[in-house]
Amino acid sequence: MHLKRLEIKGFKSFAEKTVLDFFPYKNGRYSITAIVGPNGSGKSNVADAIRWVMGEQSLKNLRGKKNEDVIFNGSEAKGQLGAAEVSMVLDNSTDILDSERNKVMPDHPEITVSRRLYRSGEGEYLINNNQVRLLDIHLLLAQAQFAQHSYSVVGQGMIDKLLTVSPAERKDFLDEASGIKEFQLKQHQADLKLTRTRENLTQAERLVEEVEPRLKILARQVKKLEQRQEVEIKLRENQEKYYASIYLANKSELDQVNSVLVGIETNYRQAFKELEEAQKEMAALAHDAEKDSGKNKNADSAGQVIAEQRKALEQLSKDKTNAQLKIFTLEKQIFQDQSEQNYRQISGLFAAQAVLENKDKFGKVHGLVAQLGEVEEKFQLALETAAGSYLSALVVENDDVAKSAIEFLRTNRLGFATFLPLNKINPRAAENLSSILSVPGVLGLATDLIKHQDEFANIFAFVFGQTVVVENLAVAQKIGIGRARMVTLAGDLVEKTGVMKGGYKQIKKDSLKFSSHVAWSKDRLAEYQEQINIEKQKIIELEGRYEQEKQKLLELESKRDEANSKTKLLQAFSLQEAMQKKQNLVNEILAKRNDLKIEAARLETKRSSLSEEVGAELNSTLELIVERKPEIVSMDKVVEVMSEIQKLKYQLSLIGGIDTEVVEEYQQTKERFDFLSDQIGDLSTALADLEKMILELDEIMKKKRAASFKKIRKEFDRYVKILFGGGDGDIFEIYGEEKEEDAELLEGQVEGELVEEKPKRKEKILTGIDISINPPGKKIKNISTLSGGERTLVSIALICAILSYNPAPFVVLDEVEAALDEANTRRFAEIVAELSSRSQFIIITHNRVTMHAADALYGVVMNNDGISKLLSVKLEEVPNFEPAPVDK
Repeated sequence: MHLKRLEIKGFKSFAEKTVLDFFPYKNGRYSITAIVGPNGSGKSNVADAIRWVMGEQSLKNLRGKKNEDVIFNGSEAKGQLGAAEVSMVLDNSTDILDSERNKVMPDHPEITVSRRLYRSGEGEYLINNNQVRLLDIHLLLAQAQFAQHSYSVVGQGMIDKLLTVSPAERKDFLDEASGIKEFQLKQHQADLKLTRTRENLTQAERLVEEVEPRLKILARQVKKLEQRQEVEIKLRENQEKYYASIYLANKSELDQVNSVLVGIETNYRQAFKELEEAQKEMAALAHDAEKDSGKNKNADSAGQVIAEQRKALEQLSKDKTNAQLKIFTLEKQIFQDQSEQNYRQISGLFAAQAVLENKDKFGKVHGLVAQLGEVEEKFQLALETAAGSYLSALVVENDDVAKSAIEFLRTNRLGFATFLPLNKINPRAAENLSSILSVPGVLGLATDLIKHQDEFANIFAFVFGQTVVVENLAVAQKIGIGRARMVTLAGDLVEKTGVMKGGYKQIKKDSLKFSSHVAWSKDRLAEYQEQINIEKQKIIELEGRYEQEKQKLLELESKRDEANSKTKLLQAFSLQEAMQKKQNLVNEILAKRNDLKIEAARLETKRSSLSEEVGAELNSTLELIVERKPEIVSMDKVVEVMSEIQKLKYQLSLIGGIDTEVVEEYQQTKERFDFLSDQIGDLSTALADLEKMILELDEIMKKKRAASFKKIRKEFDRYVKILFGGGDGDIFEIYGEEKEEDAELLEGQVEGELVEEKPKRKEKILTGIDISINPPGKKIKNISTLSGGERTLVSIALICAILSYNPAPFVVLDEVEAALDEANTRRFAEIVAELSSRSQFIIITHNRVTMHAADALYGVVMNNDGISKLLSVKLEEVPNFEPAPVDK
C-alpha cells in the first residue's frame, strides 16, 4: 500500500482543486517526492492536509486556533470558501514487502479516505465515498500501520520535541511506533464499553433493589390470595353439600306429608259426603214427624227443641274447628320465629349456646357480644355489618375460662366458637379522627352508638376499633377512601386498606342481632304460646259443652220418640247414632288434615328460609346447587358439615380480604424483575468478556512493545553511528513503582477466574523511555547540551530506527533536515534512500541535497492572489540532471 494521489480543495491556501500524483513501487523501492517552495508559499500546508485527512484533531498541530482556520479564508482575488476537503487515494492493489498491509480491505484495489469541513461547523469522514466515523478512519490507518500521531507525518517542531518531551510522552510515541495503535484503539473502545456496561449494571441492580421488596410483598399477597381461593372453594363445596343435604331431606319429608295429605283429603270428602247423606235422611225423618204433629202436640214441641239443640251442636263444632285453625296459625308463626334459633344451632351458634347452657362448668361466661350491647334500630344494620363474625363471639372472664370451654366443645364435638377473654382483650390503637368526625354526614364512632356496661368497654372497642358510622358511601368518598374504617347505615363497609364491600342487604329474621331484638323475639314467642294455650282451653270447653248439648239432644229425642211409634223411634235413634259416628269420623279426619297442613307449612317455611339463605350466602338457588350434584350426607352428619363451614369461615377471617388485582400487579412486577435479572446476567457476562478482552489486549501490547523496543534500540544505535560517523546511542526504559491503591483497583476490575490471586505488593511498571547519546569523542550527560544539528541527528536516528523496524506505507517529513549541514544532509539522504525500499517518502524541503535524492519535485508558489499553486517535475526527465551521489 502506498499513497497514490492527494487531492486538496479549499484547504488553507489551496483554494483551487490541487492534485498531487505519486510514483508507484518501482525497481525494488517506493518513490521519494520532494515538495519545495519559498517560505510562505504554503508547501507545509501539504503536510497539514495529509495530517488533517488522517483524522488529526489538534488545532495546534494543524497550526490553527479554530476549526474553520483550515478553510480558505479568502483574498483580494478570491472570496472565502464555505468548505475544505482533502482526499487521500491509497493504492491497495499489492504490497510486495508486507502481506499484513494487504489484509486492509483486500477487495478494494484503491482506498479513498476523505474529510470535509463546512464553515457552519459540520464535518464528515468518508471511506470510498461512504460516510464513516472518525474511529473507523483511525482503525483503518492503524491496521495499515500508519502512525499519524508520531512518525508517519513528522512536522517542523517534532524533531526537537522528540528530545525535549518527557519520558512518558516519548513512551507514547514509541508505543505508536511499535504497531500497537490498533490494539490501543480497541482497548480504548473496550474501556468505554466497560464503563457504560458498569453504569448499566449498577442501574439494573438499583432497579432490582427497588423492585424486589415490592415483589416479595406481592408474592406473599398472591400466596394469601391463593390460600383464600382454596378455602373459598372448600367452603363453597361444604356449603353446597350442607344446603343440598338439608334441601333433599326437607323435600323428602314434604313429599311424604303431601302424599298422606292427598289420602286424607280423599277420606275427608268421602266421610263428609256420607255425613251429608245421613243428615238428609234425618231431615226426611223429621219432615215425616212434622206431618204427624196433629197427633201429638208434645211431640211437635219436642221437635222444635230438638232442631234448636241440633243447631247449637253444629255451632259448637264450627267454633271448635275455628279454634283449631287459630292454633295452626299461631304454631306456624311460632315456627317462623323459631327458625332463627334453629339456624343458630345449625350454623354454629349451637356451640355458643352449649357453652352458655353449661357455663357453670367453666367459670364466668358473660354471654355473646350481641347480648351485651343495645343499639337503636336505625344503627342495627350498620353495627352488625361492622361487627361481622365477632357478633357471635363469647365474652368470658379470662383466658382460662376460654381454654376450658374450647376443650369442652372439642371433647363433645359441639362445634366451633370464638372467645374474647376480658383479661386479654385490649382496644386497638386509637387514632386522631377529630377531623373526620366533624364532617357532615358522619354519625359518630361505632363504639359511641352502643349502650353497654363499663366492664365490656374494651370488648366493644376491640370489635369495632376506630370504625366510623356514616350516612352513605358519598360521605365516605368525601372523607377519602382508605383514611379510616367506615360503615354506612345501609351496611356498606369501607376498609382502611381501600377494600369496599356492599350491595343489597337486609336485616334477615335469621341473623344474629343485638340483645334488644333477641329479648323482643323471646317475648313474642311467649305471647304466641300463651294465645295457643288459651285457644286449646277454649277447645276443651267447647268439647265439654258439645257433650252436654249432645246429651240434652238425646234426652229431647228420647222424649220425642215416646210420642212416636216404636218403629219411628228406633229408626231415628239408629240414624242419629250413625250420623254421630260419621260426624266423629269427619272431625277426626279434619284434625289429621289440619296437623298435616301445619307440618307442610312448617316444611315450606323451612325451604323458603333455606332458599333465602342460599341466595345470600352463595348468590345461587337451591335448584342450581342440586343440579351440580354435590355430595349428600345424612342429617346426623349435617352438624359436622356446618362445623367445618364455620372453621373455613374463621380461616377466611384470619386471611382477610385481598384485592384480586394484586395478581396482575404481581405478574407485571415479576416480568420486570425477571427482565432486569436477565439484564444483570447479560451485563455481568459482557463485563467479564470486556475485562478479559482488555487483559488480552494489554498482554498483546506488552509483548509487541517489548519485541519492538529491542529492535528499535539496536537500529537506533546503528543510525547514530551512521549519522554521527561513530559514537553510540541508546534508548532505555524507565520503571516506576505502581501505587498500592492502583494495583487494588486493577484487581477489582477483573473477575476472579481471569487473574490469579496474588498477594498485594508494589509492582514496577514502565513509565517512560529516555535517550542516551555519545557522539564520537564526547561524553554527554544530558542531551540538552547537544547543538541544534546534533539534536536533529539524534531525532532523525530515532525516527529512522522506528521506520526500519515498523515501516509505514508512506512518511511525510516537513523540513526535518533544515538544521543539518551538507555532509549530514547527505547521510540523511542516504538513509532515506535505504528506507525507501519499504516506505514511500514525501519530503518538504529547501535543501538541494535532499532535492537531488528525490524522484519527483513539486514546487509550491503563491502569487499576489494569496492562493497556493503547484508545479511538478520528474527529475529523471530533466536533461543533464545529475542527482547527488546517494547510494540508493
